[in-house]
Amino acid sequence: MQVAEATGYRALLHNRPFRLLLLAYAINTFGNWITVVAALALATFKWHASPLELGGMVSVFLAPAAVAGPLSGWLADRLDRRCILVAANLIACVVVLAMPLAASIWHAYLILVVLRLVSSVNQPVMSALVPSLVRAEDITRANGILLQPAHATRAVSPLVGGLIVGGLGASAAFMVDAATFLCAAALIGLLLAGAGETACSPASQAELHLVPGASSIALRGLIPLAMIALAASFSFGALDSVAPLYVRDLLNLDVGAFGAVVSAIGLGAMIGGLAPGIRPEADRPLLFGMLVAIGGFLIIAATQSFWTLLIGSWIAGFGSGVVLTSGQTLIHCSIARAHHATALGMMSAVVNVGALAGITIASLLVSAAGVTVTLWLLAALLTASLPAAPGKSRRIQASASFETTSPR
Repeated sequence: MQVAEATGYRALLHNRPFRLLLLAYAINTFGNWITVVAALALATFKWHASPLELGGMVSVFLAPAAVAGPLSGWLADRLDRRCILVAANLIACVVVLAMPLAASIWHAYLILVVLRLVSSVNQPVMSALVPSLVRAEDITRANGILLQPAHATRAVSPLVGGLIVGGLGASAAFMVDAATFLCAAALIGLLLAGAGETACSPASQAELHLVPGASSIALRGLIPLAMIALAASFSFGALDSVAPLYVRDLLNLDVGAFGAVVSAIGLGAMIGGLAPGIRPEADRPLLFGMLVAIGGFLIIAATQSFWTLLIGSWIAGFGSGVVLTSGQTLIHCSIARAHHATALGMMSAVVNVGALAGITIASLLVSAAGVTVTLWLLAALLTASLPAAPGKSRRIQASASFETTSPR
Protein backbone atom coordinates (compact mmCIF):
# COMPACT_ATOMS: atom_id res chain seq x y z
CA MET A 1 0.00 0.00 0.00
CA GLN A 2 1.44 3.35 -1.03
CA VAL A 3 1.60 6.01 1.69
CA ALA A 4 0.55 9.48 0.58
CA GLU A 5 3.29 12.08 0.77
CA ALA A 6 2.74 14.80 3.35
CA THR A 7 1.99 18.22 1.91
CA GLY A 8 1.66 21.79 3.13
CA TYR A 9 2.54 22.60 6.72
CA ARG A 10 2.47 18.89 7.60
CA ALA A 11 5.36 18.22 5.21
CA LEU A 12 7.50 20.80 7.00
CA LEU A 13 6.87 19.15 10.35
CA HIS A 14 8.20 15.91 8.85
CA ASN A 15 11.34 17.69 7.63
CA ARG A 16 13.99 16.95 10.28
CA PRO A 17 16.57 19.59 9.22
CA PHE A 18 13.88 22.27 9.20
CA ARG A 19 12.61 21.15 12.61
CA LEU A 20 16.13 21.52 14.03
CA LEU A 21 16.42 25.01 12.51
CA LEU A 22 13.04 26.00 13.95
CA LEU A 23 13.99 24.71 17.41
CA ALA A 24 17.34 26.54 17.36
CA TYR A 25 15.64 29.77 16.27
CA ALA A 26 12.90 29.42 18.91
CA ILE A 27 15.35 28.77 21.75
CA ASN A 28 17.53 31.67 20.68
CA THR A 29 14.63 34.12 20.36
CA PHE A 30 13.25 33.13 23.76
CA GLY A 31 16.63 33.67 25.41
CA ASN A 32 16.98 37.15 23.91
CA TRP A 33 13.72 38.30 25.50
CA ILE A 34 14.72 36.81 28.86
CA THR A 35 17.86 38.95 28.78
CA VAL A 36 15.86 42.08 27.93
CA VAL A 37 13.62 41.58 30.96
CA ALA A 38 16.54 40.76 33.26
CA ALA A 39 18.61 43.75 32.08
CA LEU A 40 15.69 46.14 32.59
CA ALA A 41 15.12 44.65 36.05
CA LEU A 42 18.77 45.21 37.00
CA ALA A 43 18.69 48.78 35.70
CA THR A 44 15.41 49.59 37.46
CA PHE A 45 15.82 47.98 40.87
CA LYS A 46 19.59 47.70 41.36
CA TRP A 47 20.88 50.89 39.74
CA HIS A 48 17.63 52.92 39.98
CA ALA A 49 17.96 54.06 36.38
CA SER A 50 16.10 57.10 35.08
CA PRO A 51 13.51 56.80 32.27
CA LEU A 52 16.14 58.13 29.85
CA GLU A 53 18.63 55.47 30.94
CA LEU A 54 16.00 52.74 30.58
CA GLY A 55 15.22 54.00 27.09
CA GLY A 56 18.93 53.88 26.35
CA MET A 57 19.01 50.22 27.35
CA VAL A 58 16.27 49.41 24.84
CA SER A 59 18.19 51.39 22.21
CA VAL A 60 21.47 49.55 22.77
CA PHE A 61 19.56 46.29 22.39
CA LEU A 62 18.18 47.31 18.97
CA ALA A 63 20.86 49.52 17.41
CA PRO A 64 23.75 46.99 17.13
CA ALA A 65 21.60 44.75 14.92
CA ALA A 66 21.57 47.51 12.30
CA VAL A 67 25.35 47.10 12.02
CA ALA A 68 25.69 43.37 12.61
CA GLY A 69 22.88 42.28 10.26
CA PRO A 70 24.37 43.39 6.92
CA LEU A 71 27.92 42.45 7.93
CA SER A 72 27.00 38.97 9.17
CA GLY A 73 24.88 38.37 6.07
CA TRP A 74 27.72 39.42 3.78
CA LEU A 75 30.12 37.09 5.61
CA ALA A 76 27.64 34.20 5.59
CA ASP A 77 27.43 34.38 1.79
CA ARG A 78 31.22 33.98 1.63
CA LEU A 79 32.16 31.79 4.60
CA ASP A 80 30.93 28.52 6.10
CA ARG A 81 27.55 29.26 7.70
CA ARG A 82 27.93 26.49 10.26
CA CYS A 83 31.13 28.04 11.59
CA ILE A 84 29.58 31.52 11.71
CA LEU A 85 26.44 30.42 13.57
CA VAL A 86 28.15 28.08 16.02
CA ALA A 87 30.92 30.60 16.79
CA ALA A 88 28.43 33.46 17.23
CA ASN A 89 26.31 31.48 19.69
CA LEU A 90 29.29 30.28 21.71
CA ILE A 91 30.69 33.81 21.98
CA ALA A 92 27.25 35.15 22.95
CA CYS A 93 27.04 32.49 25.67
CA VAL A 94 30.25 33.80 27.25
CA VAL A 95 29.27 37.47 26.86
CA VAL A 96 25.84 37.14 28.49
CA LEU A 97 27.42 35.49 31.54
CA ALA A 98 29.29 38.77 32.12
CA MET A 99 26.02 40.65 32.76
CA PRO A 100 25.76 39.71 36.49
CA LEU A 101 29.27 41.14 36.93
CA ALA A 102 28.27 44.59 35.64
CA ALA A 103 28.87 47.21 38.33
CA SER A 104 26.85 50.01 36.71
CA ILE A 105 24.39 50.64 33.94
CA TRP A 106 27.25 51.80 31.72
CA HIS A 107 28.94 48.42 32.06
CA ALA A 108 25.60 46.83 31.17
CA TYR A 109 25.34 49.04 28.07
CA LEU A 110 28.76 47.87 26.88
CA ILE A 111 27.99 44.19 27.49
CA LEU A 112 24.62 44.45 25.75
CA VAL A 113 26.17 46.13 22.70
CA VAL A 114 28.73 43.32 22.35
CA LEU A 115 26.06 40.69 22.97
CA ARG A 116 23.74 42.11 20.32
CA LEU A 117 26.54 42.53 17.79
CA VAL A 118 27.26 38.82 18.11
CA SER A 119 23.75 37.40 18.57
CA SER A 120 22.27 39.45 15.71
CA VAL A 121 24.06 37.08 13.36
CA ASN A 122 21.44 34.40 14.00
CA GLN A 123 18.32 35.83 12.38
CA PRO A 124 19.57 36.62 8.84
CA VAL A 125 21.90 33.62 8.58
CA MET A 126 19.33 31.12 9.88
CA SER A 127 16.69 32.57 7.56
CA ALA A 128 19.08 32.24 4.61
CA LEU A 129 19.20 28.47 5.22
CA VAL A 130 15.49 27.98 4.49
CA PRO A 131 15.70 27.47 0.68
CA SER A 132 18.42 24.84 1.22
CA LEU A 133 16.27 22.83 3.63
CA VAL A 134 12.76 22.87 2.10
CA ARG A 135 11.15 22.46 -1.30
CA ALA A 136 10.61 25.59 -3.39
CA GLU A 137 6.83 25.34 -3.04
CA ASP A 138 7.18 25.25 0.77
CA ILE A 139 9.32 28.38 1.20
CA THR A 140 6.38 30.64 2.10
CA ARG A 141 5.08 28.16 4.67
CA ALA A 142 8.58 27.63 6.07
CA ASN A 143 9.05 31.37 6.55
CA GLY A 144 5.68 31.61 8.29
CA ILE A 145 6.58 28.83 10.71
CA LEU A 146 10.13 30.09 11.29
CA LEU A 147 8.81 33.50 12.35
CA GLN A 148 6.36 32.00 14.85
CA PRO A 149 8.86 31.99 17.77
CA ALA A 150 9.45 35.73 17.36
CA HIS A 151 5.71 36.41 17.46
CA ALA A 152 5.08 33.99 20.33
CA THR A 153 7.90 35.29 22.51
CA ARG A 154 6.52 38.80 22.12
CA ALA A 155 3.39 37.57 23.88
CA VAL A 156 4.80 35.21 26.53
CA SER A 157 8.51 35.91 27.13
CA PRO A 158 8.02 39.11 29.16
CA LEU A 159 5.77 37.11 31.51
CA VAL A 160 8.16 34.14 31.72
CA GLY A 161 11.16 36.44 32.07
CA GLY A 162 9.42 38.32 34.87
CA LEU A 163 8.70 35.06 36.69
CA ILE A 164 12.33 33.92 36.37
CA VAL A 165 13.73 37.27 37.50
CA GLY A 166 11.19 37.60 40.31
CA GLY A 167 11.64 34.05 41.56
CA LEU A 168 15.32 33.33 40.96
CA GLY A 169 16.91 36.71 40.29
CA ALA A 170 18.40 38.43 37.26
CA SER A 171 21.58 36.32 37.37
CA ALA A 172 19.54 33.15 36.89
CA ALA A 173 17.83 34.71 33.87
CA PHE A 174 21.20 35.47 32.27
CA MET A 175 22.27 31.87 32.90
CA VAL A 176 19.10 30.67 31.17
CA ASP A 177 19.98 32.82 28.15
CA ALA A 178 23.53 31.42 28.14
CA ALA A 179 22.07 27.92 28.09
CA THR A 180 19.87 28.84 25.11
CA PHE A 181 22.95 29.97 23.16
CA LEU A 182 24.67 26.66 23.91
CA CYS A 183 21.60 24.69 22.81
CA ALA A 184 21.29 26.74 19.61
CA ALA A 185 24.96 26.12 18.76
CA ALA A 186 24.52 22.37 19.27
CA LEU A 187 21.34 22.24 17.18
CA ILE A 188 22.89 24.23 14.33
CA GLY A 189 25.92 21.94 14.30
CA LEU A 190 23.64 18.90 14.23
CA LEU A 191 21.39 20.41 11.57
CA LEU A 192 24.13 21.33 9.13
CA ALA A 193 26.07 18.13 9.72
CA GLY A 194 23.02 16.20 8.53
CA ALA A 195 21.88 18.62 5.82
CA GLY A 196 24.97 18.29 3.67
CA GLU A 197 27.46 20.83 2.45
CA THR A 198 25.02 22.78 0.26
CA ALA A 199 23.26 24.25 3.29
CA CYS A 200 26.34 25.60 5.04
CA SER A 201 29.02 26.04 2.39
CA PRO A 202 29.72 29.56 1.12
CA ALA A 203 28.78 30.62 -2.37
CA SER A 204 31.57 30.27 -4.89
CA GLN A 205 33.08 33.29 -6.58
CA ALA A 206 31.36 32.16 -9.77
CA GLU A 207 27.98 32.18 -8.02
CA LEU A 208 28.63 35.57 -6.44
CA HIS A 209 29.75 37.24 -9.65
CA LEU A 210 28.36 35.09 -12.49
CA VAL A 211 26.19 37.99 -13.61
CA PRO A 212 28.10 41.32 -13.67
CA GLY A 213 26.60 43.73 -11.18
CA ALA A 214 24.41 41.06 -9.59
CA SER A 215 24.91 42.49 -6.10
CA SER A 216 23.89 46.01 -7.13
CA ILE A 217 20.88 44.66 -9.04
CA ALA A 218 19.82 42.75 -5.93
CA LEU A 219 20.27 45.87 -3.81
CA ARG A 220 18.11 47.98 -6.13
CA GLY A 221 15.45 45.27 -6.14
CA LEU A 222 15.22 45.47 -2.36
CA ILE A 223 14.41 49.20 -2.26
CA PRO A 224 10.57 48.86 -2.51
CA LEU A 225 10.57 46.10 0.11
CA ALA A 226 12.87 48.18 2.32
CA MET A 227 10.40 51.08 2.16
CA ILE A 228 7.58 48.79 3.28
CA ALA A 229 9.75 47.28 6.04
CA LEU A 230 10.82 50.71 7.28
CA ALA A 231 7.25 52.05 7.44
CA ALA A 232 5.90 48.91 9.12
CA SER A 233 8.70 48.57 11.68
CA PHE A 234 8.52 52.30 12.48
CA SER A 235 4.76 52.11 13.02
CA PHE A 236 4.86 49.01 15.21
CA GLY A 237 7.83 50.33 17.17
CA ALA A 238 5.82 53.49 17.74
CA LEU A 239 2.79 51.43 18.78
CA ASP A 240 4.92 49.81 21.48
CA SER A 241 5.53 53.30 22.90
CA VAL A 242 1.98 54.56 22.43
CA ALA A 243 0.03 51.53 23.72
CA PRO A 244 0.91 51.89 27.44
CA LEU A 245 0.01 55.59 27.33
CA TYR A 246 -3.25 54.78 25.52
CA VAL A 247 -4.13 52.28 28.25
CA ARG A 248 -3.15 54.59 31.10
CA ASP A 249 -4.28 58.02 29.89
CA LEU A 250 -7.28 57.32 27.63
CA LEU A 251 -8.73 54.19 29.24
CA ASN A 252 -7.54 54.68 32.85
CA LEU A 253 -6.57 51.00 33.09
CA ASP A 254 -3.57 49.25 34.65
CA VAL A 255 -0.59 47.21 33.50
CA GLY A 256 -2.71 44.08 33.11
CA ALA A 257 -4.64 45.71 30.28
CA PHE A 258 -1.38 46.69 28.60
CA GLY A 259 -0.18 43.08 28.85
CA ALA A 260 -3.37 41.96 27.13
CA VAL A 261 -2.70 44.41 24.27
CA VAL A 262 0.85 43.10 23.83
CA SER A 263 -0.47 39.53 23.77
CA ALA A 264 -3.17 40.47 21.23
CA ILE A 265 -0.55 41.89 18.86
CA GLY A 266 1.62 38.80 19.27
CA LEU A 267 -1.25 36.35 18.74
CA GLY A 268 -2.43 38.26 15.69
CA ALA A 269 1.08 38.17 14.24
CA MET A 270 1.31 34.41 14.84
CA ILE A 271 -1.85 33.71 12.84
CA GLY A 272 -1.04 36.34 10.22
CA GLY A 273 2.42 34.85 9.73
CA LEU A 274 0.87 31.52 8.72
CA ALA A 275 -1.80 33.04 6.46
CA PRO A 276 0.37 33.49 3.31
CA GLY A 277 1.22 29.77 3.40
CA ILE A 278 -2.44 28.84 3.00
CA ARG A 279 -2.47 30.41 -0.46
CA PRO A 280 1.19 30.86 -1.47
CA GLU A 281 0.12 31.59 -5.05
CA ALA A 282 -1.88 34.68 -4.01
CA ASP A 283 -0.97 37.95 -5.71
CA ARG A 284 0.28 41.00 -3.74
CA PRO A 285 0.32 39.48 -0.22
CA LEU A 286 2.39 42.41 1.06
CA LEU A 287 -0.31 44.85 -0.02
CA PHE A 288 -2.95 42.73 1.72
CA GLY A 289 -0.92 42.65 4.94
CA MET A 290 -0.35 46.40 4.90
CA LEU A 291 -4.06 47.10 4.34
CA VAL A 292 -4.99 44.86 7.27
CA ALA A 293 -2.42 46.58 9.51
CA ILE A 294 -3.76 50.00 8.51
CA GLY A 295 -7.26 48.82 9.42
CA GLY A 296 -6.04 47.84 12.87
CA PHE A 297 -4.42 51.22 13.46
CA LEU A 298 -7.58 53.02 12.31
CA ILE A 299 -9.75 51.01 14.72
CA ILE A 300 -7.43 51.87 17.62
CA ALA A 301 -7.32 55.57 16.66
CA ALA A 302 -11.04 56.01 15.99
CA THR A 303 -12.37 54.35 19.13
CA GLN A 304 -11.48 54.53 22.80
CA SER A 305 -12.57 51.35 24.50
CA PHE A 306 -10.60 48.40 25.83
CA TRP A 307 -12.29 45.82 23.59
CA THR A 308 -11.83 47.79 20.37
CA LEU A 309 -8.21 48.37 21.41
CA LEU A 310 -7.76 44.60 21.74
CA ILE A 311 -9.48 43.93 18.41
CA GLY A 312 -7.52 46.65 16.61
CA SER A 313 -4.26 45.40 18.12
CA TRP A 314 -5.01 41.84 17.01
CA ILE A 315 -5.84 43.00 13.48
CA ALA A 316 -2.70 45.16 13.29
CA GLY A 317 -0.64 42.22 14.55
CA PHE A 318 -2.23 39.94 11.95
CA GLY A 319 -1.23 42.39 9.21
CA SER A 320 2.34 42.59 10.51
CA GLY A 321 2.60 38.79 10.45
CA VAL A 322 1.48 38.68 6.81
CA VAL A 323 3.99 41.40 5.90
CA LEU A 324 6.93 39.69 7.62
CA THR A 325 6.31 36.27 6.07
CA SER A 326 5.63 37.70 2.61
CA GLY A 327 8.65 39.99 2.74
CA GLN A 328 11.03 37.21 3.70
CA THR A 329 9.59 34.97 0.98
CA LEU A 330 10.01 37.77 -1.56
CA ILE A 331 13.72 37.93 -0.75
CA HIS A 332 14.11 34.16 -1.09
CA CYS A 333 12.29 34.14 -4.43
CA SER A 334 13.66 37.29 -6.05
CA ILE A 335 17.30 37.39 -4.94
CA ALA A 336 19.94 34.89 -6.04
CA ARG A 337 20.62 32.32 -3.33
CA ALA A 338 24.26 33.38 -3.29
CA HIS A 339 23.09 36.76 -1.90
CA HIS A 340 20.30 35.59 0.45
CA ALA A 341 22.13 36.17 3.73
CA THR A 342 23.33 39.61 2.62
CA ALA A 343 19.82 40.68 1.59
CA LEU A 344 18.24 39.31 4.77
CA GLY A 345 20.91 41.02 6.88
CA MET A 346 20.21 44.33 5.17
CA MET A 347 16.47 43.93 5.74
CA SER A 348 17.09 43.07 9.40
CA ALA A 349 19.01 46.33 9.72
CA VAL A 350 16.16 48.30 8.14
CA VAL A 351 13.62 46.73 10.51
CA ASN A 352 15.71 47.46 13.60
CA VAL A 353 16.41 51.05 12.54
CA GLY A 354 12.70 51.57 11.84
CA ALA A 355 11.65 50.12 15.20
CA LEU A 356 14.20 52.22 17.08
CA ALA A 357 13.15 55.38 15.25
CA GLY A 358 9.48 54.60 15.88
CA ILE A 359 10.00 54.15 19.62
CA THR A 360 11.94 57.41 19.85
CA ILE A 361 9.86 59.65 17.59
CA ALA A 362 6.52 58.37 18.88
CA SER A 363 7.44 59.51 22.38
CA LEU A 364 8.04 63.01 21.05
CA LEU A 365 4.84 62.98 18.98
CA VAL A 366 2.72 61.89 21.92
CA SER A 367 4.18 64.69 24.05
CA ALA A 368 3.49 67.27 21.35
CA ALA A 369 0.21 66.11 19.77
CA GLY A 370 -1.29 63.42 21.99
CA VAL A 371 -1.94 59.70 21.66
CA THR A 372 -4.85 59.83 19.20
CA VAL A 373 -3.17 62.17 16.71
CA THR A 374 -0.03 60.02 16.81
CA LEU A 375 -2.05 56.92 15.92
CA TRP A 376 -3.68 58.70 12.97
CA LEU A 377 -0.24 59.78 11.76
CA LEU A 378 1.03 56.20 11.96
CA ALA A 379 -1.93 54.98 9.90
CA ALA A 380 -1.18 57.73 7.36
CA LEU A 381 2.48 56.65 7.17
CA LEU A 382 1.50 53.04 6.44
CA THR A 383 -0.96 54.24 3.80
CA ALA A 384 1.71 56.40 2.12
CA SER A 385 3.98 53.35 1.78
CA LEU A 386 1.37 51.24 -0.07
CA PRO A 387 2.54 52.10 -3.62
CA ALA A 388 5.89 50.46 -2.83
CA ALA A 389 4.31 47.06 -2.07
CA PRO A 390 5.76 44.58 -4.60
CA GLY A 391 3.37 42.15 -6.23
CA LYS A 392 3.64 38.60 -7.46
CA SER A 393 4.43 39.69 -11.00
CA ARG A 394 7.47 41.64 -9.84
CA ARG A 395 8.63 38.66 -7.78
CA ILE A 396 8.46 36.33 -10.78
CA GLN A 397 10.25 38.81 -13.00
CA ALA A 398 13.04 39.32 -10.49
CA SER A 399 13.36 35.58 -9.92
CA ALA A 400 13.79 34.98 -13.63
CA SER A 401 16.54 37.59 -13.76
CA PHE A 402 18.55 35.68 -11.16
CA GLU A 403 17.75 32.14 -12.19
CA THR A 404 21.18 31.56 -13.67
CA THR A 405 22.98 32.76 -10.55
CA SER A 406 21.24 30.50 -8.03
CA PRO A 407 23.20 27.44 -6.89
CA ARG A 408 21.56 24.15 -7.67
